Amino acid sequence: MAEEWLKHLVHEVKEKDRAPAEATARFNHEQKIIESDGPVLWRSFADFLGKYVEEMRVDFSDDITLREGKLSFSQQSTQISIGKAAFPCVAFAATPNYQQRIAQIFYSSVNPRPPHPQGAPSINMPCRFEVRQQDKVFLQLDGKPFHEAHEAAKYIIEKLFTIHPA
Repeated sequence: MAEEWLKHLVHEVKEKDRAPAEATARFNHEQKIIESDGPVLWRSFADFLGKYVEEMRVDFSDDITLREGKLSFSQQSTQISIGKAAFPCVAFAATPNYQQRIAQIFYSSVNPRPPHPQGAPSINMPCRFEVRQQDKVFLQLDGKPFHEAHEAAKYIIEKLFTIHPA
């Protein structure tokens, strides 16, 4: 049987370190979920972006704004790119990093064209992989939660292609 002072010491450790131990366990649990489910969410996000770009291409049809400013979408491995040369000029690049729970997202959108040949300056969009209560992964873009891939993709397309009055 353990001595009384030893029992007291163990009790103190349990009391004082329970909350940090639980937080660490939750973080590690979420990390495993992000590393297993994050790639599925990212693929769905990319699929919706590609679908929306293709639908835009069809809707533009043979419009002058498309002929003079080609619209493109590409996905290489996990990296996603969207571009439009002009009317408006759009650039978007996104790459996930599941271990850090983030995605690097850079974009620019200038109407009708960039002011100089080097293009418009890129803006960094904060993007995090988060886990909600039911152990479901979701994206947080610009501090806003998106629990469905199509909602996140819609947000990106609207951000890139909304033309603001001069």
